[in-house]
Amino acid sequence: GASYMNKYDFNLYGDPSIKITASGPPATDFVYLPMIQTNTPSTGGWVNIKTEDFEGNFPNDWTIYDQGINSGEFYWGSRSCQAYEGNYSGWGVGGGANGSGLNCGSNYPNDVESWMEFGPFSLENAIDAELNFEFWLYSENDYDYLFFGASINGENYFGNSYSGNSGGWQFYSFNLKDVYSLGDLMGHNQVWISFVFVSDSSITYQNGVFIDDIVLRKCDSNCSDTTVGTFPQGINVELIELLKDKEKY
Repeated sequence: GASYMNKYDFNLYGDPSIKITASGPPATDFVYLPMIQTNTPSTGGWVNIKTEDFEGNFPNDWTIYDQGINSGEFYWGSRSCQAYEGNYSGWGVGGGANGSGLNCGSNYPNDVESWMEFGPFSLENAIDAELNFEFWLYSENDYDYLFFGASINGENYFGNSYSGNSGGWQFYSFNLKDVYSLGDLMGHNQVWISFVFVSDSSITYQNGVFIDDIVLRKCDSNCSDTTVGTFPQGINVELIELLKDKEKY
């Protein structure tokens, strides 16, 4: 009994010197390798799909463009004007041929529609997902705004718009299980998210909007630490649809 117990124990640990030889001609050697459990269930938890702190190369895998009717080119850009953490953040009008020349503290231009888009990514097996980020906003109330939203076709985006003065950096968590008009996006194998800064034809303020510490994440099980999003005070909030390459309606 002790001998077989030792063979069994060494088999578990994968001792290459342990083997069992069958009796009788011809002799056949069977070498027992360490036991490996297959089809081990996932331990679950949150997995990051995309993170962005603007400290490295930008735009990397973001798609950025300006579809406003201004006479210049103003994209989202990684700038050192101010940051929530580190040295850089994403300025809504700080990139592009004209935006990259703006000094920190400059007023954002009129008629901007600056997009920063990521996707598609899959939520096919997810049971929870969210888009977390820090933002700084100073814009004309009700007219110039930061939009963040999600899409399941890469064209029609649904989400929230913020306008006004955030009073500094604010955290927000955008719940992808409860998107305006679209509802729960779990189970979709193609999803996009976007940040958009929009200004009208008059009245501008300093800087406009900055974004930092973006974390897009999903969970397939054991999603106990879901973040709760709140609307900061002093900001006007609207639920809207924003169409890529078209007017808002």
